[in-house]
Parts: sequence; structure tokens; C-alpha cells
Amino acid sequence: MRRPRAAFTLIELLVVISIIALLIGILLPALSSARESARSVQCLANERQIGISLLAYATDEQDSLPWGSLEGGGDPSLQSDWGKLIASFVRGRRLLDKGTVTGSGNDLEIFTCPSAPVKGGSKHYTGHPVMMPRFNLGTGQPVISGIVQPYELHQAKRATETILVADGTQAVDGNQGIDVGDTGSLFFRVDGFGTNYLNKPENWFYEPATQTDNDTGIAFGPNSNLDGDGRIGMIRRRHPNETANLLFLDGHVEPRQNEAILRRNIRPDR
Repeated sequence: MRRPRAAFTLIELLVVISIIALLIGILLPALSSARESARSVQCLANERQIGISLLAYATDEQDSLPWGSLEGGGDPSLQSDWGKLIASFVRGRRLLDKGTVTGSGNDLEIFTCPSAPVKGGSKHYTGHPVMMPRFNLGTGQPVISGIVQPYELHQAKRATETILVADGTQAVDGNQGIDVGDTGSLFFRVDGFGTNYLNKPENWFYEPATQTDNDTGIAFGPNSNLDGDGRIGMIRRRHPNETANLLFLDGHVEPRQNEAILRRNIRPDR
């Protein structure tokens, strides 16, 4: 008669536990990577929807993109930005009368990146400061001299390579007037340090004969892998392999590393 098998020995239990621990050690990084990749895909989907809404807005506004931001004028209810201006198109229908700048805020999920490190905020994407420029309601003039209106889509000859919206650096303490967790409406720190688009007209647009159009942006300050109020206005690399998700003028989206963002990608056609 066969004797019943005894229970696991201590050594056998330790071996099983070791194997389980080894498998967990192998699988956890893979699961974490898969989770972050899924977040990046969701972010790209957000930007894709933003692109559809911006193009729908332009179709409704005689080919013109929205103002990047409307500021000043002493009436906070009039202040707005491109996110608020396209909010009704995000919902699939035009809720606002033509020309109205008030209405729904940037409280839609597509304006928030699931990979954003700073918790909170309602807007994690930033727009191009020349194609969607700032407008000062107090003076009735665009902030950038020489820019008289937002960009019109028919001007674009390189829509597939011109960045319109990107992941943006987030505010961490609100000292620059940006709510904690939010990014600025527009990315200004391109083509140089500080707000170079405001004081160097030669940097505004793409010129085929200009050799520097093919320079990488690394030395010119448009990209960051950190958040902070002092970095508001930069393109934020917060996805796997330090990539930033980008929406291009033709509506397509893609992630790019810092060295793959060239000056030609941030200089629109005249």
C-alpha cells in the first residue's frame, strides 16, 4: 500500500517562493512599462481629438485658427484661450455664438495628459505662439508685433512637419499666475531662450534658404524633461524614452525625442 505523500518540505517551499519572487521581479517592470505606454497612447488620442477640434474650428472661421489667449481688458469673464475656444467643437457641436470668447473652460478630459507628473490642473497641452498668438484685450492688439491675426491653414506648405500643440511643462507653485498642475496656453521658449518669438522677427517663420532651420532645438530651450514655474512655456518630454507627444498642423500626432525636434518643426510657413 502506497504511503501518502508528506507535505512540502521547507526547502521546497523556499524554492517555490523564490520562483514566485523572481517572476514578480521580471513581470513588474514589464507591467509598469505597458501601463506607461498605454498612458502615452491615451495622450496621443487626446491630442488627436484636439487636432480634429482645431481643424473644425478653422473650418467654421474661414480657415483661421483660434487666438492662443485673450488677456487683459479688466474683465476676467472675457479672458480665454484656444482650449476654451474649441471646447464646444470637442463636444461635437458649436455651443457658442461666433465671436464669443466666454463659455466652457478647459475642464474636458482631453486637455489632461494621464502621464502628467504634477497632479491636478485642467490643461496639460500648450499651443504654438505664432500660429495661435496672444491678444491683449486692453490694447486691442496682438502681443507679437507684426502678427495681425491667428494663422490661416492655407498658408501652410509643410503642415506635416509643423508643430501646433505639444505636451507642456506644468506649474508647481503657481508663482507665474498659472494654476498648479496646468501649463501655459502657449509655448514661448522656442528658437532661443526666454520669449524670443516676441523680439526676434527673423525667428518667426520658416525660410527654405536658412540653414539653421534644420538645427536641433536642444541648444535653444524649447524642450524640458522637468516641470516648474520657471519652465512654463516649454515642450515637456514626459513619456517613455523622454519623448514629448506632438500634434502637427495636418492633424497627425507622434512622439518625438528632443533631438528629433528641429527649428523647422517650430517655424511655420509665411
